[in-house]
Amino acid sequence: MIRFIYIAIIFSYAIGIAQERGIYKDSIQQLVSEVHKTSGSFKLALLDSLTKRVMHQSEYGYDEHARATIDLALELDSIDLATYHASQYIFYLANRDGKPREGINYFDSFIAKDLKILNKNHKAQLYLNGGDSYFFGGETSRSIALYERAGSLALEAGDSLLLGKSKTYMSDAYADTGKFAEAGLILSEAELIFETMKDTFNLLTTRNSRANLYSRIGFYDEAHEVRNEIVQWAEQRNDYRMLQSTLYNVAIDARLKEDYAKSISYLNKALHFAKLGELDGYVPKIQISLLKSYALIDSLDQARSVLANIEQDSDRYEQGLDAFNFTTALAVYHFKLGNFRKARDLSEKLFSTGSVKDFGNAKVVHDILSSVYDSLGDSKMAYYHFQKLAGIRDSITDIQNVRALTYYQTLYETKRRDATISEQQAEIAFLDVQNKLKRQWLISGSIGIVILGIIGYLTWLQINVQRRKRLMGRFSQELIRTQETERSRLARDLHDSVGQKLMLLSKKTKAAGDQQLEFLAASSLDEIRTISRGLHPASIEKLGISKALEGLVNQIDANTEILFTCDIDTIDDQLNKENALQLYRIVQEVLNNMVKHSKTRSATVSIQKKAHHIGVQIVDSGQGFQFSDAIGKSESLGMRTLMERAKIINSKLEVTSIINQGTTVQLVVPFSS
Repeated sequence: MIRFIYIAIIFSYAIGIAQERGIYKDSIQQLVSEVHKTSGSFKLALLDSLTKRVMHQSEYGYDEHARATIDLALELDSIDLATYHASQYIFYLANRDGKPREGINYFDSFIAKDLKILNKNHKAQLYLNGGDSYFFGGETSRSIALYERAGSLALEAGDSLLLGKSKTYMSDAYADTGKFAEAGLILSEAELIFETMKDTFNLLTTRNSRANLYSRIGFYDEAHEVRNEIVQWAEQRNDYRMLQSTLYNVAIDARLKEDYAKSISYLNKALHFAKLGELDGYVPKIQISLLKSYALIDSLDQARSVLANIEQDSDRYEQGLDAFNFTTALAVYHFKLGNFRKARDLSEKLFSTGSVKDFGNAKVVHDILSSVYDSLGDSKMAYYHFQKLAGIRDSITDIQNVRALTYYQTLYETKRRDATISEQQAEIAFLDVQNKLKRQWLISGSIGIVILGIIGYLTWLQINVQRRKRLMGRFSQELIRTQETERSRLARDLHDSVGQKLMLLSKKTKAAGDQQLEFLAASSLDEIRTISRGLHPASIEKLGISKALEGLVNQIDANTEILFTCDIDTIDDQLNKENALQLYRIVQEVLNNMVKHSKTRSATVSIQKKAHHIGVQIVDSGQGFQFSDAIGKSESLGMRTLMERAKIINSKLEVTSIINQGTTVQLVVPFSS
């Protein structure tokens, strides 16, 4: 042990002297030489020092030294040290060297060893960097699960920094899947953490993510305002990483607004700062965007020049998101050259490789293919991809999604002004109290005070968690009401405006004798009517809730292999308009879940008018499920929505399900006052 300390001191001193004399490289070579002369724990100590010294610097052989350190640490059962260097190596592969697929493979192989990692900080960092590899590798759903795991470990370790980072990265991943409201809420939690820590750099990172979130839903002015603040801060501190990242995102916004000249200008600035800061891992995405932007404005000579630069180091453009973006940029380039078949083949290839799982990627590919097939004269395929593109655009601009995000932002700002305590603040407070308690323990050693403090804190925490639950319950119910209002408005607009115009178009095309246009207009009219009925069941107003429910059951009975029997009393005079609609939605959601998941052959729907309430019972004989597991899953939004709708109408909802025996849903609805 003494020899180990002596060696560490000697080499720390030698490295410091080497830096002062400007012979950094010689000190590295000397350290490498000493590594080869030793073995066992002494060699591991030197390797650890060497690897940290050349951290993420490929020119000094970081890859080789990192792998050697990890292997020897595992051999000597130094699990925590191996975990630390493994997480740093995975970060290097995904974030610095532009090789997320290699990062994924190394992460998976390390996790597969099932090591007993005691240091939760190192373990949290490992999962965080593994999540980055999957995110940059285009596997967003998997990255979310890893970021969530990293956050849980960071919370256990009392590491606010890692917790904040995990939430920031998770928010970016949710945004990539189109879940803007969830992304906004998680990002607010991260912002509060970094504000509490007074960590300006990471707080600006979350601001950058919020700007990206705004631009995804078309709030370009809000995004630009946030990014201006970030650029000013980064310029004052010569923070090249922040500058290139922010300017790159500004360029993407400009391209989305079809201001291609400004987009190219910002991309060149981002490229300048990436090279100035030796941020080689970020160069590919900037070059790819330049290729695409030059092609879009028909500056094909410049595009060809950028492509030539890319082809000199093509291996860096063949992994993860860079591979997807490069293929789409090539497709746009060949489309502008008039090579329509080449553009089509490149775009269709992305479907076969599974690169269009996320809505953002799918939007880009359908957009290109719609134009390509139109240029090839294939109107059927052009219309197919146009429909897909329109559907994705509608989902992005869906009023519920945008309103929810706006609500979360407003809620966040209100909390900051009024100091309202919520769950994310409770997490931060928990971390703060842990740190304070540790300091108090070391200073005073007063066990009694610590115990009283913990009891008081837990009581306070429980009260505020309950308050937060009530707040979120009220928000969920208000969001459902807003959703129904907007659905009703959209249904009316579609019927009264678009529907009438399509009906007129259908008559004119029929009179003109153009069968193709007549079929297109008629099918479009049918789709509009179907969408309108799905948005708002007009049959409630026309026929009453009893007939509307009976029609719903009959419709599902006619379109599925499930045999339905129903017994529905007349309850029209017992429910007001809002409660009738909520009851309809509850029954609709239960039946839809039954059709999707139950695998039942028969079902019964009973709605009976009692003395003071309405009794609803829906029974199937399907495979059943674990209700507690389903309601606890974050993705079980349908089940949570059922619970919130029941609360809106002051009803009691009970779900009883037995595996392989079926499910019974019972609802007690009081008469509307």
